[in-house]
Amino acid sequence: MLATKFRKEFFFHLLCAVGSVLLTSEYALAEENTTSCSLCIDESQPTDPKTRVVLTDATVTCSYLYEIAPNITNATECGNLQSLGTTFCGCGAEPPPPCGLCQDGSELPEPDRVIADGKTCAELEESAMDDFESDCKWWQGLIGPLCGCPGEPPALPDDTCFICPGNRLPKPEKALQLSSGEAVSCIQLQLDANRNGNADCGRFQVLYAEACDCFRDETPTEPRETPSNSAHGLGRKQKMFAGMLVW
Repeated sequence: MLATKFRKEFFFHLLCAVGSVLLTSEYALAEENTTSCSLCIDESQPTDPKTRVVLTDATVTCSYLYEIAPNITNATECGNLQSLGTTFCGCGAEPPPPCGLCQDGSELPEPDRVIADGKTCAELEESAMDDFESDCKWWQGLIGPLCGCPGEPPALPDDTCFICPGNRLPKPEKALQLSSGEAVSCIQLQLDANRNGNADCGRFQVLYAEACDCFRDETPTEPRETPSNSAHGLGRKQKMFAGMLVW
C-alpha cells in the first residue's frame, strides 16, 4: 500500500516538474484550447471524490478538481488534469448505483411532498442521484425520513454534523432568511454542513442553532415584559445573533 501511494505521489510530482510532459493520445486533445474540460475523460464523476491529492503548493480533494475542471481552457492543462483523475480519483471505474432517498431501494412514499426550499421529495431525490456516492448517506439519513421512507432512519456516522449539537432538528423545514436575501431551510443547511466533509460544522452550529430552534423550550409560559422581549425591540442576545447571520 505504501509503495502504491509512493508511486502515485511520484507520478504526480513528475507531471508537475516536467510541466510540458507529452501525454498519450488518450489524454491529448485535438486543439490547443478547449472549452469543455472535465476531470474524467468520459465526463463522469470521480468514484473517489474525497481522495486527497498533494499539489506542489496545496492539498486538494478530487471533488475540488472536479469542480474547477470546467474553468480550464488550455488543452495541455486539461490533459494533465485528466491524467490525475484517472490515476488518483477513480475516473473510468464502474460507477456506483444512483442514490435513492430510501435506503432499502423502495420508491418514495410521498414524492410530491415539499420538504426543503420549495423542492419536492422527487426533486431532492434527483439531486441526490447527481451527487457524489460518498454523500448518499447524508441524503438517506437526513432527507429520506422526512419523505416517509419506511423503517427506522438509517444510522448516521459518528462524525455527523448536527446543527443542534447531538440532536436532530426540531423543525427541519423551517426557513431562515439570510442577509443575502436568500431563504434556506434548516434541513438544507444541515445537509450542506455534512456534504463533502464537515470541517465547517462549528460555524454552522454557531450561526444557525438558535435560529433553527435548537434551544427552544417547548413548555408554554406566560409572556413577561422583560428588556429582551419588550416592545422596545430586540434584546442584546437577539441582536448579537442577528448580527452573526450577516456573513
